[in-house]
Amino acid sequence: MTNPNQIKFDFDFYVQSTIQILEGQGKDIQFDINHEPYFFVHAASHMRFLLSYLGSFFGAAEVEHVFTQTAPFVKLVEDKSHLNLIKRMNNKNHWPLMFRLVLFLENLYKLNLAASEQVEMCLNEIDQIVMSSEHHRVAKNDFEAIDIALTRKFARLLRVFAYVLLDKSDSLSLRKTKRDISVLLQRDIQLNFIKWFEQRAKIERQLERKAFGKAMVLAEEWETLCTVGPILDEPIYFELKLLAYLDSDGHKVNAMEWLKLLMSRHPDNIEFTKLMIKFLIDSNNYQDAAVICDAALENHPKDKILHFLRSQLYFQAELFVDSERSALISISCDEEFTPAYLALAYAYLGKRDYEEAISAFNRTIEVDPTIIEAYRGKSKSLSAIGQEYDAMYILKKAIAIEPINPTLYHDLANLYYLAGYFSEAKACCKNTLRINPGFADAYVLLGLMDSRNDEFESSIKWFSRALSIEPDNVFAINELAYSKHMLGDDAESLELLENAFSVAPDYIDLIYSMAVIHFSNGDFEEARRLLDRSLNSEPDHVGSIVLKADDFLFQSLPDEALSWFERALEIEPKNPDALQGKIDALQMLGLSEEAAEMEMQDQEIIADFSDSED
Repeated sequence: MTNPNQIKFDFDFYVQSTIQILEGQGKDIQFDINHEPYFFVHAASHMRFLLSYLGSFFGAAEVEHVFTQTAPFVKLVEDKSHLNLIKRMNNKNHWPLMFRLVLFLENLYKLNLAASEQVEMCLNEIDQIVMSSEHHRVAKNDFEAIDIALTRKFARLLRVFAYVLLDKSDSLSLRKTKRDISVLLQRDIQLNFIKWFEQRAKIERQLERKAFGKAMVLAEEWETLCTVGPILDEPIYFELKLLAYLDSDGHKVNAMEWLKLLMSRHPDNIEFTKLMIKFLIDSNNYQDAAVICDAALENHPKDKILHFLRSQLYFQAELFVDSERSALISISCDEEFTPAYLALAYAYLGKRDYEEAISAFNRTIEVDPTIIEAYRGKSKSLSAIGQEYDAMYILKKAIAIEPINPTLYHDLANLYYLAGYFSEAKACCKNTLRINPGFADAYVLLGLMDSRNDEFESSIKWFSRALSIEPDNVFAINELAYSKHMLGDDAESLELLENAFSVAPDYIDLIYSMAVIHFSNGDFEEARRLLDRSLNSEPDHVGSIVLKADDFLFQSLPDEALSWFERALEIEPKNPDALQGKIDALQMLGLSEEAAEMEMQDQEIIADFSDSED
């Protein structure tokens, strides 16, 4: 393609290049920023950006930052020293028409469809733009000529979109739409492109009304138009987009049922298959997802997304070496596929290869600094190697990117809690709940802090609040039972634990907690049976190890107790119960000097922890 830097001005180049951009092409076209028409090509690229996000179809959460992109246009329009534009910029009728189209798209997205006055103002604006481009603008220079030419190409197209979206079915509106389509075809706008806009507007309208069934019918109608009708385009485009929208908007059940129907009609469609695997993973149905994924990989052994999904499934099964291998295969299929690098990083994290994990998370962030999961994973890796403050810093960077992400505040609160900074942890919990009052784990963390401070009545309120949101939150049940036990209500505490145990028999903390209560009630045989079960299931469970050591102390067996306390301290060197237990065991053995030295170290740890709480 001709390099515009080598010519004074090529009108046709800018017109055709802008059209390509608006049609989603022309990514490699080079423009001369010193030419005034560059402004319109630049505007067109942003208009394409706005079009791709327009309406709820692509998820409202992704849209807000898009509108910051219009600020540079305002600056360019108003900066008369940079661009030789019309002087009277206070009157929008003197603004470049392409710029007005960009602002029209923004206003169309923000429009309250139930406000008839706003709707009429919006339609009036696009009518004026069309009229200005067709009748009232005489080009005085190349700058205005390209503005008019491009607007004549696309203003009518956007008017069709707006009128269909806003359901304008009166006779005048229908005549305008019919006339616009006729003119667009005469101006070499492809029928595919026009029909795509029409169909999208119809689907948008049904989504606005929450009429998901009708939106599905329209998406399937597009498939028919492309398969046996006059349209030469991607048949399942709208079906895939609508499935993704339903998934992101909390309608996963609707999406799953519809996807099953689509797959029954298209059993060999790999895009539907990949989406089904994703839905199953999101629903924690890992076994069925793995079966489908393995079968798909037999027919598509070089599909990067399938290998990425398989890596996720291996990770969930705690097969971290296999997860690493699948992630590496995905990367080998496409070295620029960022999700695969993220999967690789989490595989390293699962293997506890923290340095490699940090390196992989860094690589992910370098490629795409907006991937929040990379920051979360890096923070976990840094925390695991004792770099808590660096971990906190990474989370704060992520919060700067997504300041309304409740999970990030909760992650930060958890780090503060583990470091003993309870005031900061509580502040982060409040931020979490301000954004999402239904974030159960934030209430659990508030309960943990009160429990740590022996404020058990308050902790019970927090744990109960968490369980009102997530009744099957086993961690919250376990902590609630502990708080009730500390207040002497062992009967209810045991009932809570036994009910939870019937749901989650492999949750070791439940077994440990039941053992603690049975010990306190003098039921030593049952307590020791539960304790042995806990240690057989998880030999490195520090709480169970310390309880085993305490039992040996109770039986006046300090040698055995000492070895168990030391085992606990090998796993968790600053565990206060293990430190105190070791001191008691040393004293029982008559090793008073060693006990005194240990006690001094213990006091230093307690003092450090108290300072961090302050």
